[in-house]
Amino acid sequence: MTDGKHSGSLSAAYAAKRPDEVAAVYDSWAETYDADMSAAGYRHPTICLALLARHLPRGAEPLLDAGAGTGLIGEWLAITGYPRVEALDISQGMLDK
Repeated sequence: MTDGKHSGSLSAAYAAKRPDEVAAVYDSWAETYDADMSAAGYRHPTICLALLARHLPRGAEPLLDAGAGTGLIGEWLAITGYPRVEALDISQGMLDK
């Protein structure tokens, strides 16, 4: 996690005190978020997907992806047999990505 943009954006997200501040940080980070987090070794979505697939029957729906960000996990859920996923995120910029 040595990437300057990633570190700066993550620090800004943790420092945000109000919902509008959090949304603004992620709105400005949306364009590079997936690549930044992947380069930093962030694997939580992959782990969560594996756990969900192990314990929830395929086709169980609908699912809510709260804190969906750019929707990457929603794409993976559809591929692995969970086609109906509703996405929710505080950042419209992330959802628009």
